[in-house]
Amino acid sequence: MSADDDLADLFTAVARAGLLDARPLLEAALRLARKAHDRQRRSDGSEALGHPVRVAGLLLREWEVRDPEILATALVHDVLPRGEGVRREEVAETLGERVARLCDLLAAAAEGEDGLARSSSAPEALLILLAEQADELRSLLRAREPEAAKRALVERVRTRVVPLAEAAWPQPTAQLKELAAEVERRIDAGEADVPDVGPHEEPDAGGEDDPLLVCSPHLSFFRRGSEVFLYHDLVGDIIGLHEKVLGFLDFFQVPRRWSEATTVFASEFALEDLESFRETLVAHLVLISAGSDPLAFVSDWHPLRGPWIVSYREPDGGVSLCYKDRRQGEVVLERLDPLPGRLFRMCGGNLRTSEIIARLEREFPGTEDLAGKVRRTIVRWTHSRRQLLKLLPRPKDAYEMVGLPPYALSTMPYPLLRASAVDPPQEEFETRTYHKVGIDDADEQFDARETTLSHALRRGHPALGGRSYGAALAAGLLQRGVLPPAAEGVFQAVEVGGGTGFFAKDFLDGLAIQAPRLFRRLRYAIVDLSPALRASQQRRTRPHADRVRLVGGDAERLPLATGSVDFLVSNEVIADLRVAPTRRVDIEEDGGEEGGPGAAAVRRYGLDVRNAPGLFFVNVGAFAFLEEVARVLRPGGRALVTEYGSQTRFPEPSNHLDHAEYSIHFGHLAQVATTLGLEWSLVQVSEWIGLDGRVEVLQTTQSFFETLRAFLATRSVRLEKIAYTPESFAELLGDRVALRNLEGVEFGPCGRRVLGLRPQQFLGLVVRKPRKARAKAKKVALDF
Repeated sequence: MSADDDLADLFTAVARAGLLDARPLLEAALRLARKAHDRQRRSDGSEALGHPVRVAGLLLREWEVRDPEILATALVHDVLPRGEGVRREEVAETLGERVARLCDLLAAAAEGEDGLARSSSAPEALLILLAEQADELRSLLRAREPEAAKRALVERVRTRVVPLAEAAWPQPTAQLKELAAEVERRIDAGEADVPDVGPHEEPDAGGEDDPLLVCSPHLSFFRRGSEVFLYHDLVGDIIGLHEKVLGFLDFFQVPRRWSEATTVFASEFALEDLESFRETLVAHLVLISAGSDPLAFVSDWHPLRGPWIVSYREPDGGVSLCYKDRRQGEVVLERLDPLPGRLFRMCGGNLRTSEIIARLEREFPGTEDLAGKVRRTIVRWTHSRRQLLKLLPRPKDAYEMVGLPPYALSTMPYPLLRASAVDPPQEEFETRTYHKVGIDDADEQFDARETTLSHALRRGHPALGGRSYGAALAAGLLQRGVLPPAAEGVFQAVEVGGGTGFFAKDFLDGLAIQAPRLFRRLRYAIVDLSPALRASQQRRTRPHADRVRLVGGDAERLPLATGSVDFLVSNEVIADLRVAPTRRVDIEEDGGEEGGPGAAAVRRYGLDVRNAPGLFFVNVGAFAFLEEVARVLRPGGRALVTEYGSQTRFPEPSNHLDHAEYSIHFGHLAQVATTLGLEWSLVQVSEWIGLDGRVEVLQTTQSFFETLRAFLATRSVRLEKIAYTPESFAELLGDRVALRNLEGVEFGPCGRRVLGLRPQQFLGLVVRKPRKARAKAKKVALDF
């Protein structure tokens, strides 16, 4: 998993453990960890930040540690030994002296045996050390370290760490001993060289001091905005590159000594960067030994079919594939006859190409040149034009402890910048059908694009106790006193950005049942820019037509009177509002009004940008909307604004939509609320709707859902964008599609993902307009 996934899991566990009060401390620790680990990677290729996050998660989830300061220490346990970016004084000032003292002990433990012994003076430090060593062991197999170094770590754990901690922490120590024994067994079995970032290092390509290298001819390049991506057409590996590296690779279109490159590019890249290039590009088979055959090197790797492909076993032994053509952007249905169908099904990642050939020769005797056809088909299916397979140097099961390398789970959907010099082989198995699958219904097209959490849970769901999202949120607002149980006069509620009207209808249904005395006094207005969506909202809210009013208007200029609203809700809307690209230099140089609207907003609201990158985005549209919220609320009125984002991370673009959306920096949004004189609190949406994260639901990405939906449509099954449970999905298929023959469909806990969305990333800002003006706004005045 990525560091983002690790973080999402950690803060989900924090919420489940009832440690919401600890979030500010943990987020402060996380900011220091980000500062120390900025852009760093570990020897296994993973983000350096993921390690301390996993250590904290292990302590919380597996060892049930509930002390916020111990968890905060876990997040910063390795920042002091690095000696860069973070000082001890900063740790003490930000997180407290106890955390700083524990960090001192852990820093000493990392430096040598004497320091390791000193750590025993604090049992809490020992516990964090045990968790840290456990994560090191779990990551050890894929680390790019000599086998001897890996064995040395196992030995240190067994002979030094375990005896030191066994008396104080018997159960965690026992777990660590078992883990060390398992890792040692795997090293003995030859699994110590499992690759991580790149597929595998070509033998001897970088072994000599001045090798003769050439660029592989099997490389295609793609672009998204200013980003460039390399796709290795023989393996399926994907690497993000700086555009300047393209010129570096072009230099190796003919064989070159490494020393030539370091001389020619000395003015463009630092020597350490060039050496890093060499290590990475050789490991990824981008630069290869002159005269070598790259195809021969990977010819007996383990083909793995892409998890984004829907495949269905037909009664005649053939296989139907449904996938998105990455070059054309269209979903296609491809029918494979029994032999190629059997080949595709064998590509599960655990069989070598030679093993697959041997099995097919037994099953399809007499097939002319079967071995050659199979090898050429695997190359064709792996090429960036098809992206049906990835090649692994080791069996898929060997990655059980360390996780598959990222390229094995990724596709390349971006526009082609430059094609490889080698075209894929021609089609070997001619008897197939191939056609595009389209969807003509406009409502279905909208449903396919809709990616909000509320849309996925718009029907009564077991994870919400049988309620829909709208009804569940109404219950959460009533339970926490944001909405009153009754009203003496007219109670004016407003929804900004009503989507298709599902939320409003269910929200009102929920209030009618749960707060009838409030519902009788309620008037509900929906403000939306889109005439088409307002028409849909009118249809869906027809049962409440006597109290619903539809208003055309912009979220940043609400067509509402000042002080006229008792309650306002905006659910998963503000990511669509304007963002402003902003340069840090424009703020640091105090350029007055220079720097555009983003820099102006930073100055106006005093936004914290100390951890901002050189270029970042500011949610200026969301700020303008919050200004309008402050204007239209009555004194004592409240509002809830939900969206996906983070309290600390700067806005990032969404990659899975057909329109621009940016995540929300809720820390900044809260600072704006403070400036506007609003009392505020940040909440986790999944908690307020009562989401039971254990309930399993269909796990898909946007592209996989589109593919699955298109395939099922060919079998007269209409797949909607809802969070299907295994039971409801089986009911949907009925007898038209045999679930046992449908491959690629997976279910998992909804607390982790719902149709590709991470529920824990959805936050809510609750604000209240004070009844009387205050001399100075309170930063956090609400406690629900």
